[in-house]
Amino acid sequence: MIDQSFRSILAQGQVTKRNKNYMPRASNMIELKYDCTLEVAARDRAQSCATNEIQGGLENKYMVAVSRVQDRVEAMAKVRWFE
Repeated sequence: MIDQSFRSILAQGQVTKRNKNYMPRASNMIELKYDCTLEVAARDRAQSCATNEIQGGLENKYMVAVSRVQDRVEAMAKVRWFE
């Protein structure tokens, strides 16, 4: 999970890319509200490996073949979007 403090420095343009240049400042980043109930539902859904669509909701999915990664940490690293 990306916490609010990381989102804040990202929005201010204070996060560097691999080439040491800074990411652009966010022009319209919406503040997130944390929802513990939603966290539990998302965790349960991920653990069930369900592929059917959720009624009344949207979700982002990314599956990593177990044979292609060494462990859970490596799998998580492969799906990080903010590199």
